[in-house]
Amino acid sequence: MANYLAQFQTIKNSLDHLVIAENLPAEFILTTDSRLRSRFPQEQSLFWFREPYATAVLVTCEDLDEFKTILKPRLKLIVQNDEREWFIVFISKAHPNNDQATKLASKVYAKLEVDFSSKKRERCCKFDLYSPEANFWEDLESKIMECIRNTLDRRVQFYEDEIRKLSEQRFMPVWNFCNFFILKESLAFMFEMAHLHEDSLREYDELEICYLETVEMNGTRKDFGGVDHGDDQAALLNSGNKSLTQIVQDDSFREFEFRQYLFACQAKVFKPRPLVDLVAAVSSGLLINEPQWVGIIVRPINYSLKGAVLYVDTGPGLKIEDSHFIEMESYADASKSSVGVTDCNDTLKDGSLAVDKSFEKLTLCDDGVEFPHWASNSTSILWIPVRAISEKLTVGSSSVVPQRQSIVDGMRMIALKLEFGVSHNQIFERTLAVHFTDPFHVSTRVTDKCNDGTLLLQVILHSEVKATVTIFDAWLDLQDGFVNTGQGDGRPTSAYFPLVVSPNSKAGMLFSICLGKSNVEDEAKALQSDSILNIRYGISGDRTSGAHPPVSAESSGSEGARQDLIFRSTLALQRPVLDPVLAVGFLTLSSGGLRVGQLVTMKWRVERLKDFEGNEVSPNNDEVLYEVGANAENWMIAGRKRGHVSLSAKQGSRIEISILCVPLVAGYVRPPQLGLPDVGESNISCSPAGPHLVCILPPVLSSSFCIPA
Repeated sequence: MANYLAQFQTIKNSLDHLVIAENLPAEFILTTDSRLRSRFPQEQSLFWFREPYATAVLVTCEDLDEFKTILKPRLKLIVQNDEREWFIVFISKAHPNNDQATKLASKVYAKLEVDFSSKKRERCCKFDLYSPEANFWEDLESKIMECIRNTLDRRVQFYEDEIRKLSEQRFMPVWNFCNFFILKESLAFMFEMAHLHEDSLREYDELEICYLETVEMNGTRKDFGGVDHGDDQAALLNSGNKSLTQIVQDDSFREFEFRQYLFACQAKVFKPRPLVDLVAAVSSGLLINEPQWVGIIVRPINYSLKGAVLYVDTGPGLKIEDSHFIEMESYADASKSSVGVTDCNDTLKDGSLAVDKSFEKLTLCDDGVEFPHWASNSTSILWIPVRAISEKLTVGSSSVVPQRQSIVDGMRMIALKLEFGVSHNQIFERTLAVHFTDPFHVSTRVTDKCNDGTLLLQVILHSEVKATVTIFDAWLDLQDGFVNTGQGDGRPTSAYFPLVVSPNSKAGMLFSICLGKSNVEDEAKALQSDSILNIRYGISGDRTSGAHPPVSAESSGSEGARQDLIFRSTLALQRPVLDPVLAVGFLTLSSGGLRVGQLVTMKWRVERLKDFEGNEVSPNNDEVLYEVGANAENWMIAGRKRGHVSLSAKQGSRIEISILCVPLVAGYVRPPQLGLPDVGESNISCSPAGPHLVCILPPVLSSSFCIPA
């Protein structure tokens, strides 16, 4: 008994070490869900681990008066009465072609940020239904994770404090093991839900030690055997054989029931040995909107997959091409084998497929495919023809400010469920993320302006795939306000097709354009439309490496057959500023130079060039919305990045906008940029223009050093 007592008295706090959870499943439920109202108030603290971790408030508003009088008071009431972590998602329903609605939505969101965010924590994010920002999902995920982390820390601290209080009273007459059991197991449940299995197992082990100590101290043991119907049958691994309330209420449980329940809970949190593994065969991007092969490597781990059935469920934006067969072939992993050695299926161990490899075409029946006999005990790869669907056109960017699309936009999910073993009594489930991409990312720049007004527009194509792409033709459909010169067909200035682009390389084309005659109405219409770059191309790649010719082209069987594909990208060409309303100038930086880790003040001057009388650029002419953007890897913004400043509507009025920031990396980096979201770019003159790059010096060397404790 001394051993148990010593172990219990030296139990360490669960928070004494750092544990990283790689994967944390989450469920979203409405606030009207019946599960949130199924417990009595006195139970909520004990069963706190079942409560939601955060409240996400979804709001939409298109009018400032409605926000001030209706939405804002409601939100204040919600967040003040909610003890959980919370954040707000503002959903903008403004169409991109409706400038007035877009500006109003931006103003409402700016007010929302001012009222509900702070310098210490940003609680708001914005989602545009028609043109969502590339970093929205990353921003949303970071807010969810921050809420879960804060809630988990607070709940663990609560349970630890309560358990510590009861532990200090265990030698007193008021000690009750049942209360201690409820708190301890609640903490174990919470660790288990967070996939912290070792922490959960430790709580059950400590609970067992405490029970043995309590029995020895009191000198009395519980009756051992069960007396209920069915207690003569073993249920060692079934923790639900007896309900939790039956075990702890009224202190009436029997010892065998408690031991059986505790043992079953401990085996619940053990990690079982995997019998099979399913992984994606290709990690690089596949072509979006084209039929592509997705490879799934099936690796049995000392267990037969005879008669196994794999069920495939594609997520949103992805569908299986029913008109094609599913292919399965033997596979060898070079990382786990020696070169030149073959296995029982004559598969080479150099990462390639053997000459006499096993191969078979299979059909999908009821979303499932049955494995052939030869794939029972060897590693194989299953090729499934799929098509990732995206209705959005690729958006080109300027070469000065390159903005690639987020990798999240091209991610698609495939849920796999493998049933195998005798009578299919074994089930293995896994969800794989597969990346799809366009063949190119497009950036543009004007290389020259001729004396006759002709503009030479350079279009730079950045290959996004690990395959060779051949361009057969390209033409440019220009927006209103621009016209093609030369033959007028929108083709490049020189015909050098076919143009071969190597994997992950760049290529360029030169177009000759000029400004077209337009009036004020045409200029407003031009701001709402984009130019379209059209490229007719072909691709030659291997499905084992990434993007490859579409499935239909591969199955045609003729080597000389060529299937032309079409790639389209929007290009936003901006006409010169002919009638500016505001001038934005970047003020000179201090002559002392910039250093990593030292505060620096960035300043911009905003000047009114003309009166706003009769001008509809901004509804509130004495107020300007500003937004400072910077690369988070290069700069840390110390202060509010978005807000309103007062600027008189009279011509010649000026104001300075300043913000503190800290350089994070040394070298030549792009400085923060000031934007005015409510004012169109055609109404802004940048003079003096800000520098494209600034030099950041390394931090000053420090002579301090650390002495180990």
